[in-house]
Amino acid sequence: MPAKGVGVIEGHVTDKDGGPVAGVDVTAYGKHSAGAVSGPDGFYAMQANAGSYRVLPSGGAQGKSAPSYSPKIIDATAADGATTTADFKLLAGIELQLHFAKSSVPADGTEVVNGTITTTEFGKPLPNVTVQLEVMPGETAAEAVTSAPRATVCNSGSRLWPTGTMASPDGFPVTVTTDSTGHYDLAITVGTTPGTWRLDAWAENSDGTLSTDTTAASETQSITFTRLGSVPLADFISEFDLAAKSTKALSQISSMPSVMMITLAQVTSTAAGGTKLGGLAYGLVQAKEGQSVIVFSADKPPVIDSAGALPTTFAANADDLVIDPAEWTGAGLPAKFASLQAVLDGGGLLRAPTLTEFDSGAPVPAWKTVAHNEIYISSQSFEYLGWGYAGIGAPGACY
Repeated sequence: MPAKGVGVIEGHVTDKDGGPVAGVDVTAYGKHSAGAVSGPDGFYAMQANAGSYRVLPSGGAQGKSAPSYSPKIIDATAADGATTTADFKLLAGIELQLHFAKSSVPADGTEVVNGTITTTEFGKPLPNVTVQLEVMPGETAAEAVTSAPRATVCNSGSRLWPTGTMASPDGFPVTVTTDSTGHYDLAITVGTTPGTWRLDAWAENSDGTLSTDTTAASETQSITFTRLGSVPLADFISEFDLAAKSTKALSQISSMPSVMMITLAQVTSTAAGGTKLGGLAYGLVQAKEGQSVIVFSADKPPVIDSAGALPTTFAANADDLVIDPAEWTGAGLPAKFASLQAVLDGGGLLRAPTLTEFDSGAPVPAWKTVAHNEIYISSQSFEYLGWGYAGIGAPGACY
Protein backbone atom coordinates (compact mmCIF):
# COMPACT_ATOMS: atom_id res chain seq x y z
CA MET A 1 0.00 0.00 0.00
CA PRO A 2 1.64 3.28 -1.07
CA ALA A 3 2.13 6.07 1.46
CA LYS A 4 -0.28 8.99 1.59
CA GLY A 5 0.12 11.30 -1.37
CA VAL A 6 1.75 8.53 -3.40
CA GLY A 7 0.39 6.51 -6.33
CA VAL A 8 1.64 3.55 -8.34
CA ILE A 9 2.57 3.46 -12.02
CA GLU A 10 2.89 -0.08 -13.33
CA GLY A 11 2.68 -2.07 -16.53
CA HIS A 12 4.15 -4.76 -18.75
CA VAL A 13 6.82 -4.56 -21.41
CA THR A 14 6.31 -7.14 -24.16
CA ASP A 15 7.79 -7.90 -27.58
CA LYS A 16 5.96 -8.07 -30.91
CA ASP A 17 4.77 -11.57 -30.12
CA GLY A 18 3.44 -10.63 -26.68
CA GLY A 19 6.33 -12.27 -24.86
CA PRO A 20 7.84 -10.61 -21.76
CA VAL A 21 10.88 -8.35 -22.09
CA ALA A 22 13.09 -8.18 -19.01
CA GLY A 23 15.64 -5.55 -18.04
CA VAL A 24 13.86 -2.51 -19.48
CA ASP A 25 14.38 0.75 -17.57
CA VAL A 26 11.04 2.57 -17.24
CA THR A 27 11.24 6.15 -15.98
CA ALA A 28 8.47 8.54 -14.98
CA TYR A 29 9.50 12.21 -15.40
CA GLY A 30 7.61 14.98 -13.58
CA LYS A 31 8.08 17.37 -10.69
CA HIS A 32 9.58 14.35 -9.04
CA SER A 33 10.97 11.37 -10.95
CA ALA A 34 10.61 7.65 -10.34
CA GLY A 35 11.84 4.52 -12.04
CA ALA A 36 11.67 0.75 -12.21
CA VAL A 37 13.11 -2.15 -14.21
CA SER A 38 10.96 -4.83 -15.86
CA GLY A 39 11.38 -8.30 -14.42
CA PRO A 40 11.51 -11.74 -16.08
CA ASP A 41 7.75 -11.57 -16.67
CA GLY A 42 8.05 -8.10 -18.24
CA PHE A 43 6.26 -6.46 -15.29
CA TYR A 44 7.43 -3.29 -13.61
CA ALA A 45 5.96 -1.11 -10.86
CA MET A 46 7.06 2.15 -9.24
CA GLN A 47 5.73 4.43 -6.56
CA ALA A 48 5.47 8.10 -7.54
CA ASN A 49 4.33 11.22 -5.72
CA ALA A 50 0.88 12.30 -6.81
CA GLY A 51 1.08 14.34 -9.98
CA SER A 52 1.48 14.25 -13.76
CA TYR A 53 4.28 12.27 -15.43
CA ARG A 54 5.69 11.37 -18.80
CA VAL A 55 6.57 7.66 -18.70
CA LEU A 56 9.07 6.22 -21.16
CA PRO A 57 11.11 3.00 -21.44
CA SER A 58 14.73 2.66 -22.49
CA GLY A 59 17.36 -0.04 -22.80
CA GLY A 60 16.22 -3.60 -22.34
CA ALA A 61 16.51 -6.48 -24.79
CA GLN A 62 19.47 -7.85 -22.81
CA GLY A 63 21.46 -4.66 -23.20
CA LYS A 64 21.41 -4.44 -27.01
CA SER A 65 21.53 -0.97 -28.46
CA ALA A 66 18.89 1.44 -29.72
CA PRO A 67 15.61 -0.35 -29.05
CA SER A 68 12.36 1.50 -29.77
CA TYR A 69 8.97 1.10 -28.17
CA SER A 70 5.31 1.68 -28.86
CA PRO A 71 4.14 4.02 -27.60
CA LYS A 72 7.33 5.99 -27.17
CA ILE A 73 5.89 7.99 -24.26
CA ILE A 74 2.78 7.67 -22.13
CA ASP A 75 1.35 10.61 -20.22
CA ALA A 76 0.19 9.26 -16.86
CA THR A 77 -1.17 10.62 -13.61
CA ALA A 78 -0.18 9.21 -10.24
CA ALA A 79 -3.16 9.67 -7.92
CA ASP A 80 -3.11 9.33 -4.18
CA GLY A 81 -3.47 5.63 -3.35
CA ALA A 82 -4.36 4.69 -6.96
CA THR A 83 -2.67 2.58 -9.61
CA THR A 84 -2.12 3.75 -13.20
CA THR A 85 -1.18 1.36 -16.00
CA ALA A 86 1.40 2.15 -18.72
CA ASP A 87 2.17 -0.78 -21.05
CA PHE A 88 4.88 -0.75 -23.72
CA LYS A 89 5.74 -2.94 -26.67
CA LEU A 90 9.34 -3.40 -27.81
CA LEU A 91 9.42 -2.82 -31.56
CA ALA A 92 11.98 -5.48 -32.24
CA GLY A 93 12.21 -9.22 -32.35
CA ILE A 94 13.66 -12.01 -34.42
CA GLU A 95 14.54 -11.11 -37.98
CA LEU A 96 15.04 -13.98 -40.40
CA GLN A 97 16.49 -14.06 -43.88
CA LEU A 98 16.44 -17.00 -46.28
CA HIS A 99 18.83 -16.85 -49.22
CA PHE A 100 19.42 -19.25 -52.14
CA ALA A 101 22.57 -19.06 -54.25
CA LYS A 102 20.51 -19.55 -57.45
CA SER A 103 16.95 -18.72 -58.41
CA SER A 104 16.80 -20.93 -61.50
CA VAL A 105 18.47 -24.24 -62.37
CA PRO A 106 17.83 -27.03 -64.88
CA ALA A 107 15.65 -29.86 -63.64
CA ASP A 108 18.35 -32.41 -64.45
CA GLY A 109 18.43 -34.42 -61.22
CA THR A 110 22.06 -33.48 -60.51
CA GLU A 111 21.89 -29.83 -59.43
CA VAL A 112 22.37 -28.71 -55.82
CA VAL A 113 21.37 -25.20 -54.75
CA ASN A 114 23.00 -23.92 -51.58
CA GLY A 115 21.06 -21.77 -49.17
CA THR A 116 21.46 -20.00 -45.83
CA ILE A 117 19.09 -19.02 -43.03
CA THR A 118 20.21 -16.06 -40.91
CA THR A 119 18.59 -14.95 -37.66
CA THR A 120 19.34 -11.54 -36.13
CA GLU A 121 17.98 -9.09 -33.56
CA PHE A 122 18.83 -5.39 -33.58
CA GLY A 123 21.05 -6.17 -36.55
CA LYS A 124 23.21 -8.53 -34.50
CA PRO A 125 23.40 -12.34 -34.81
CA LEU A 126 20.76 -14.13 -32.75
CA PRO A 127 21.97 -17.68 -32.06
CA ASN A 128 20.14 -20.93 -31.38
CA VAL A 129 16.82 -19.94 -32.95
CA THR A 130 14.47 -22.77 -33.88
CA VAL A 131 13.19 -22.34 -37.44
CA GLN A 132 10.32 -24.20 -39.09
CA LEU A 133 10.89 -25.21 -42.71
CA GLU A 134 7.79 -25.74 -44.85
CA VAL A 135 8.10 -26.87 -48.45
CA MET A 136 5.46 -25.57 -50.87
CA PRO A 137 3.60 -23.38 -48.34
CA GLY A 138 -0.09 -23.15 -49.17
CA GLU A 139 -0.22 -26.74 -50.39
CA THR A 140 -0.90 -29.82 -48.31
CA ALA A 141 1.91 -31.95 -46.95
CA ALA A 142 0.84 -34.72 -49.35
CA GLU A 143 0.91 -32.41 -52.36
CA ALA A 144 4.40 -31.23 -51.40
CA VAL A 145 5.77 -34.75 -51.98
CA THR A 146 3.47 -36.01 -54.74
CA SER A 147 2.46 -33.23 -57.13
CA ALA A 148 5.04 -30.49 -56.56
CA PRO A 149 8.44 -30.34 -58.26
CA ARG A 150 10.69 -32.87 -56.53
CA ALA A 151 13.56 -31.70 -54.34
CA THR A 152 15.09 -32.75 -51.03
CA VAL A 153 16.33 -30.38 -48.33
CA CYS A 154 19.76 -31.32 -47.00
CA ASN A 155 22.33 -30.32 -44.41
CA SER A 156 25.88 -31.65 -44.62
CA GLY A 157 24.74 -34.38 -47.01
CA SER A 158 21.94 -35.62 -44.74
CA ARG A 159 18.27 -35.36 -45.69
CA LEU A 160 16.13 -33.07 -43.54
CA TRP A 161 13.00 -33.09 -45.71
CA PRO A 162 10.95 -35.00 -46.68
CA THR A 163 10.95 -37.50 -43.88
CA GLY A 164 9.69 -41.05 -44.20
CA THR A 165 10.39 -43.22 -47.22
CA MET A 166 9.65 -43.12 -50.93
CA ALA A 167 6.73 -45.49 -50.37
CA SER A 168 5.45 -43.52 -47.37
CA PRO A 169 6.69 -39.94 -47.72
CA ASP A 170 6.03 -37.31 -45.06
CA GLY A 171 5.90 -33.77 -46.39
CA PHE A 172 5.05 -32.02 -43.12
CA PRO A 173 7.25 -29.13 -41.91
CA VAL A 174 10.49 -29.84 -40.06
CA THR A 175 12.51 -27.70 -37.67
CA VAL A 176 16.18 -26.76 -37.56
CA THR A 177 18.23 -24.57 -35.20
CA THR A 178 20.61 -21.79 -36.18
CA ASP A 179 24.15 -22.03 -34.83
CA SER A 180 26.08 -19.78 -32.45
CA THR A 181 26.45 -17.19 -35.22
CA GLY A 182 22.76 -17.22 -36.14
CA HIS A 183 23.26 -19.22 -39.35
CA TYR A 184 22.00 -22.50 -40.76
CA ASP A 185 23.22 -23.91 -44.08
CA LEU A 186 20.94 -25.75 -46.50
CA ALA A 187 21.48 -27.61 -49.76
CA ILE A 188 18.56 -28.34 -52.08
CA THR A 189 18.96 -31.47 -54.22
CA VAL A 190 17.00 -30.76 -57.40
CA GLY A 191 15.03 -33.53 -59.09
CA THR A 192 13.96 -33.95 -62.70
CA THR A 193 10.45 -32.48 -62.44
CA PRO A 194 10.21 -28.94 -63.82
CA GLY A 195 8.28 -26.20 -62.02
CA THR A 196 8.59 -23.64 -59.25
CA TRP A 197 9.71 -25.03 -55.89
CA ARG A 198 9.17 -22.94 -52.75
CA LEU A 199 10.51 -23.03 -49.20
CA ASP A 200 9.27 -21.03 -46.21
CA ALA A 201 11.49 -20.49 -43.16
CA TRP A 202 9.64 -19.26 -40.06
CA ALA A 203 11.32 -18.48 -36.74
CA GLU A 204 9.91 -19.72 -33.44
CA ASN A 205 9.79 -17.77 -30.18
CA SER A 206 11.50 -19.09 -27.06
CA ASP A 207 8.22 -20.71 -26.00
CA GLY A 208 8.11 -22.81 -29.17
CA THR A 209 5.37 -20.87 -30.95
CA LEU A 210 5.81 -19.42 -34.42
CA SER A 211 6.50 -15.70 -34.38
CA THR A 212 3.46 -13.59 -35.18
CA ASP A 213 5.71 -10.98 -36.78
CA THR A 214 5.70 -12.62 -40.20
CA THR A 215 7.04 -9.52 -41.93
CA ALA A 216 10.38 -9.96 -40.12
CA ALA A 217 10.52 -13.53 -38.79
CA SER A 218 9.28 -15.44 -41.84
CA GLU A 219 10.46 -15.53 -45.43
CA THR A 220 9.59 -17.62 -48.48
CA GLN A 221 11.98 -18.05 -51.40
CA SER A 222 11.58 -20.02 -54.61
CA ILE A 223 13.74 -21.79 -57.17
CA THR A 224 12.59 -22.44 -60.72
CA PHE A 225 13.46 -25.88 -62.06
CA THR A 226 13.56 -25.38 -65.82
CA ARG A 227 12.60 -28.19 -68.18
CA LEU A 228 15.41 -29.61 -70.30
CA GLY A 229 13.34 -30.08 -73.44
CA SER A 230 10.03 -31.28 -74.81
CA VAL A 231 10.74 -34.67 -76.39
CA PRO A 232 7.60 -36.79 -75.96
CA LEU A 233 7.92 -40.21 -74.40
CA ALA A 234 6.75 -41.78 -77.65
CA ASP A 235 9.92 -40.50 -79.38
CA PHE A 236 12.39 -42.02 -76.92
CA ILE A 237 13.20 -45.07 -79.04
CA SER A 238 13.82 -43.16 -82.27
CA GLU A 239 15.86 -40.45 -80.54
CA PHE A 240 17.90 -43.01 -78.64
CA ASP A 241 18.67 -45.05 -81.76
CA LEU A 242 19.64 -41.93 -83.68
CA ALA A 243 22.02 -40.85 -80.92
CA ALA A 244 23.56 -44.33 -80.63
CA LYS A 245 24.27 -44.41 -84.38
CA SER A 246 25.41 -40.86 -84.96
CA THR A 247 27.28 -39.74 -81.83
CA LYS A 248 29.64 -41.01 -79.15
CA ALA A 249 27.40 -39.63 -76.43
CA LEU A 250 26.09 -43.07 -75.53
CA SER A 251 29.42 -44.89 -75.82
CA GLN A 252 29.35 -45.68 -72.08
CA ILE A 253 25.87 -47.19 -72.22
CA SER A 254 25.57 -50.58 -70.57
CA SER A 255 22.91 -53.25 -70.39
CA MET A 256 23.45 -53.20 -66.63
CA PRO A 257 20.44 -51.13 -65.44
CA SER A 258 22.31 -48.99 -62.89
CA VAL A 259 24.90 -47.90 -65.47
CA MET A 260 22.31 -47.55 -68.23
CA MET A 261 20.23 -45.21 -66.08
CA ILE A 262 23.20 -43.00 -65.16
CA THR A 263 24.38 -42.79 -68.78
CA LEU A 264 20.93 -41.82 -70.00
CA ALA A 265 20.61 -39.24 -67.22
CA GLN A 266 23.97 -37.65 -67.97
CA VAL A 267 23.40 -37.54 -71.71
CA THR A 268 19.94 -36.04 -71.26
CA SER A 269 21.10 -33.36 -68.82
CA THR A 270 24.00 -32.22 -71.00
CA ALA A 271 22.46 -32.82 -74.44
CA ALA A 272 25.83 -34.42 -75.22
CA GLY A 273 26.67 -34.65 -78.90
CA GLY A 274 23.39 -32.99 -79.79
CA THR A 275 21.41 -35.87 -78.29
CA LYS A 276 17.73 -34.88 -78.09
CA LEU A 277 16.29 -36.61 -75.08
CA GLY A 278 15.39 -33.49 -73.09
CA GLY A 279 12.01 -33.80 -71.46
CA LEU A 280 12.57 -37.41 -70.38
CA ALA A 281 13.76 -38.85 -67.08
CA TYR A 282 14.82 -42.25 -65.83
CA GLY A 283 14.76 -44.42 -62.76
CA LEU A 284 15.86 -47.75 -61.37
CA VAL A 285 13.02 -50.09 -60.49
CA GLN A 286 12.71 -53.68 -59.37
CA ALA A 287 10.95 -56.33 -61.44
CA LYS A 288 10.49 -60.09 -60.95
CA GLU A 289 13.82 -60.94 -62.52
CA GLY A 290 15.91 -58.07 -61.22
CA GLN A 291 16.54 -54.37 -61.75
CA SER A 292 15.11 -52.53 -64.73
CA VAL A 293 15.16 -48.99 -66.09
CA ILE A 294 11.94 -47.05 -66.42
CA VAL A 295 11.69 -44.14 -68.88
CA PHE A 296 9.04 -41.46 -68.33
CA SER A 297 8.13 -37.88 -69.15
CA ALA A 298 9.98 -35.62 -66.73
CA ASP A 299 6.87 -33.59 -65.95
CA LYS A 300 4.86 -36.73 -65.14
CA PRO A 301 6.83 -38.83 -62.63
CA PRO A 302 5.48 -42.31 -61.89
CA VAL A 303 2.91 -42.62 -59.13
CA ILE A 304 3.96 -44.90 -56.27
CA ASP A 305 1.53 -46.61 -53.91
CA SER A 306 2.05 -47.27 -50.20
CA ALA A 307 3.58 -50.68 -50.96
CA GLY A 308 6.23 -49.10 -53.19
CA ALA A 309 4.63 -50.40 -56.39
CA LEU A 310 4.03 -48.50 -59.64
CA PRO A 311 0.56 -49.79 -60.52
CA THR A 312 -0.69 -49.46 -64.08
CA THR A 313 -4.07 -48.50 -62.65
CA PHE A 314 -2.58 -45.01 -62.29
CA ALA A 315 -2.88 -43.35 -65.69
CA ALA A 316 0.44 -41.55 -65.17
CA ASN A 317 2.24 -44.91 -65.15
CA ALA A 318 0.55 -46.79 -67.97
CA ASP A 319 2.66 -45.64 -70.92
CA ASP A 320 6.03 -45.39 -69.19
CA LEU A 321 8.66 -47.59 -70.87
CA VAL A 322 10.49 -50.45 -69.17
CA ILE A 323 13.90 -51.76 -70.24
CA ASP A 324 14.55 -55.04 -68.42
CA PRO A 325 17.69 -56.88 -69.58
CA ALA A 326 16.31 -60.15 -68.16
CA GLU A 327 13.40 -60.02 -70.62
CA TRP A 328 15.43 -59.34 -73.76
CA THR A 329 15.34 -62.11 -76.37
CA GLY A 330 16.24 -60.34 -79.61
CA ALA A 331 13.77 -62.63 -81.40
CA GLY A 332 13.09 -61.45 -84.95
CA LEU A 333 16.14 -59.16 -85.10
CA PRO A 334 19.36 -59.67 -87.07
CA ALA A 335 21.98 -61.85 -85.35
CA LYS A 336 24.15 -58.83 -84.59
CA PHE A 337 21.41 -57.68 -82.23
CA ALA A 338 21.15 -60.93 -80.30
CA SER A 339 22.27 -59.21 -77.08
CA LEU A 340 20.73 -56.12 -75.53
CA GLN A 341 24.20 -54.61 -75.24
CA ALA A 342 24.65 -54.83 -79.02
CA VAL A 343 21.26 -53.18 -79.54
CA LEU A 344 22.11 -50.32 -77.19
CA ASP A 345 25.54 -49.81 -78.79
CA GLY A 346 24.28 -50.01 -82.36
CA GLY A 347 21.00 -48.12 -82.10
CA GLY A 348 18.79 -51.08 -82.92
CA LEU A 349 16.21 -50.67 -80.17
CA LEU A 350 12.92 -51.00 -82.07
CA ARG A 351 10.56 -51.26 -79.10
CA ALA A 352 10.44 -51.24 -75.34
CA PRO A 353 7.41 -52.52 -73.45
CA THR A 354 5.14 -50.00 -71.81
CA LEU A 355 4.53 -50.53 -68.13
CA THR A 356 1.09 -51.87 -69.00
CA GLU A 357 2.53 -54.41 -71.44
CA PHE A 358 5.31 -55.31 -69.05
CA ASP A 359 2.89 -55.95 -66.19
CA SER A 360 0.31 -57.85 -68.22
CA GLY A 361 2.73 -60.00 -70.21
CA ALA A 362 1.41 -58.71 -73.54
CA PRO A 363 3.64 -59.81 -76.46
CA VAL A 364 6.25 -57.25 -77.53
CA PRO A 365 8.70 -57.99 -80.38
CA ALA A 366 12.19 -58.98 -79.13
CA TRP A 367 11.03 -59.13 -75.50
CA LYS A 368 9.65 -61.99 -73.41
CA THR A 369 7.21 -60.23 -71.16
CA VAL A 370 5.91 -62.06 -68.10
CA ALA A 371 2.38 -61.74 -66.77
CA HIS A 372 1.83 -60.18 -63.33
CA ASN A 373 5.32 -58.65 -63.37
CA GLU A 374 4.54 -55.62 -61.21
CA ILE A 375 7.24 -52.97 -60.92
CA TYR A 376 8.45 -51.75 -57.50
CA ILE A 377 10.80 -49.01 -56.40
CA SER A 378 14.38 -50.20 -55.99
CA SER A 379 15.14 -47.99 -52.99
CA GLN A 380 13.20 -46.42 -50.14
CA SER A 381 15.37 -43.30 -50.41
CA PHE A 382 14.26 -40.26 -52.39
CA GLU A 383 16.16 -40.99 -55.57
CA TYR A 384 15.09 -41.41 -59.21
CA LEU A 385 11.41 -41.28 -60.27
CA GLY A 386 11.34 -37.49 -60.33
CA TRP A 387 13.81 -36.94 -57.47
CA GLY A 388 17.58 -36.53 -57.83
CA TYR A 389 19.90 -39.07 -59.45
CA ALA A 390 21.91 -40.69 -56.69
CA GLY A 391 25.58 -41.17 -57.51
CA ILE A 392 25.93 -38.28 -59.95
CA GLY A 393 24.63 -35.33 -57.93
CA ALA A 394 26.72 -32.30 -57.01
CA PRO A 395 28.45 -32.09 -53.60
CA GLY A 396 25.98 -31.70 -50.75
CA ALA A 397 23.25 -33.77 -52.38
CA CYS A 398 21.08 -36.06 -50.27
CA TYR A 399 18.45 -38.67 -51.05
